[in-house]
Amino acid sequence: RQVYIGWDALPTVPNGNEVVNAQFLIGQELYSNDGISSFVAEMHALDSSVTRPSSYESNYEWFMQVKWSNKPAIESTIVDYTVLSSAQNMEYVSWDMTELAKSWYLNDPSVKAACIKMESGSYSGGHCAAVKLFGYGHGYGPMFAVIYRNIEGIEDYYTYEALGADRAGSAYISDATG
Repeated sequence: RQVYIGWDALPTVPNGNEVVNAQFLIGQELYSNDGISSFVAEMHALDSSVTRPSSYESNYEWFMQVKWSNKPAIESTIVDYTVLSSAQNMEYVSWDMTELAKSWYLNDPSVKAACIKMESGSYSGGHCAAVKLFGYGHGYGPMFAVIYRNIEGIEDYYTYEALGADRAGSAYISDATG
C-alpha cells in the first residue's frame, strides 16, 4: 500500500528564479471497489536520514527492489493528499509537492523522493477498494511539473516600496522578495 517515487536529477531552474509550484501527476486507469466508494492517497517525504544504498546506481533501480521488509522510512507529516474514486478513471490524479520541491532545490539532498501511501480505509469490514495507476502508456505517464518565476527586478504586478536615494536616484524593494 505504499509507492515510492524519486528523481535522480531535478528539472533545471535558472538562477534568479524561484519555484512557485510543483506537482506530481499520474494517470489513474481503474478504481474498483467492493463497498468503499473512495479513499485517500497521502504523499509523504522520505525521512531525512534515508540514503540510497550504494549497491544501486539510481533511485529507479533502488525503488524497483523495495519490499515491505526493506522499505525506506517516511516522515509522518503529510505533504499532500488526493481522494481516489472511480470519478478519476482515465484521468490524472495529482499531489502538490511545492514545499518539498523547494526544499530539494535549496538543500540538494542525495535522495529526492517521496512515498504515496494509501490510507488504511481502503480495506474495511470485508470490503476493499483497489486502484491501478499508469506507470507508462495510454498517454498518462507520470509527470513531475515544476513552475518557476523570475524574481529579479520589479514587475508591474508586484507591490514594492520606493526609497529616495537623494542625488543617486531611487531604489525599489519588492514587498514579496525583499
